[in-house]
Amino acid sequence: LAADCLQEDLVCRPEHVAVINQWAAVGGCGDSSEYMCADLGDVCKVVTAEAYRQMFVGGDTHAMVCALDYERTAAPMDCSWDGRKLAALAQRCGAGTVEQLYNDEATVVAARRLLQQVGSRCGAGDCFVFCFVGLRVRGTGDGGAFCFVDRNGLACQESRLFDREFTRLVVESVHPQARVLLLLDCNESGGFVDLWQPEWSAFQSMQFAHSRPDDGAGAGADECFADALLAAMREMRKRGEDEYSVG
Repeated sequence: LAADCLQEDLVCRPEHVAVINQWAAVGGCGDSSEYMCADLGDVCKVVTAEAYRQMFVGGDTHAMVCALDYERTAAPMDCSWDGRKLAALAQRCGAGTVEQLYNDEATVVAARRLLQQVGSRCGAGDCFVFCFVGLRVRGTGDGGAFCFVDRNGLACQESRLFDREFTRLVVESVHPQARVLLLLDCNESGGFVDLWQPEWSAFQSMQFAHSRPDDGAGAGADECFADALLAAMREMRKRGEDEYSVG
């Protein structure tokens, strides 16, 4: 994005990002390499508008989708079908990578490995998309956790991927100039990933978190996140909007 005038790399201090993004979105100031952040009282060295567009518009998308029905537990859910819808959407949108983990295959060990593999494919300007449809827990001391399963297909304490470890894996694997999108379709009490933690400040990141009922039942017709997302995209397409973003 931009850099403090005393630094050589192209990493902006977090408090500069909003102002620089707003400026670059309207074309900046031509070929000038400097821009006064009036709201911040600071001079930032920035990339040209064209270089900005090359870095943050376009790029490849690398996605991973995890969805679990917890069939071997006392409270099974209906999640895998919605996960497959999201995976199909990513494929239709031209994602370069769409890796998928469902049910017994979605062990916490496999999830860690896949996070590292898919995340490491993201270069500058690419987008890492993490989709999770299933259970989350929170109030654990590490913020929250994704509930995967063990090798026996059971959800237990040892099969949870805590937010602190999830964040570490993303930060260590994904290029700092890539974008990160989290799509969470989880139980109501599961909460969401805290993107205000300082570890996330290097990324352009966005999170969609949908709440399913906490009674273990599947989402109703008016509660399905994947269907709602597809319906919204369909309406935008009717209006002639084929390209759009969030944030």
